[in-house]
Amino acid sequence: MEFIFRRIRFKFLYVGAASALMSGILLYLGYRITAFFYHAGLQYDAPYVKLFNWIINHIGAYPTALLAGSLLFLLFFYWRSGKIRSDSAELCQLYAAGGDKPAAAKEDGKMDELTEIRILPMHHAKELH
Repeated sequence: MEFIFRRIRFKFLYVGAASALMSGILLYLGYRITAFFYHAGLQYDAPYVKLFNWIINHIGAYPTALLAGSLLFLLFFYWRSGKIRSDSAELCQLYAAGGDKPAAAKEDGKMDELTEIRILPMHHAKELH
């Protein structure tokens, strides 16, 4: 069971890193597109130029980029972690319902011959010393 949760942790780590990378790439592309529109020599009375000027003058470029990057990261992480979240919820429900017992176990406690579960002999404490 610990192995399964370790795999889930690594999957969430992968999703977090991929979300950070994708949000960084989109943030950079958005910055370059905005810079192109701003410096393209287009009309300064255009609504998007006025919006960019207002954002840069009142909020600042770095806080805006930090806020946009954080929102993009949260959106990507929520979107990409949905499958892992549903798989882990299903796993926890299975475990709570007694799914940790082998499916081949019979009611009398004996195991089927085809199972791969090995029964190890128990040692007494005197034999170990």
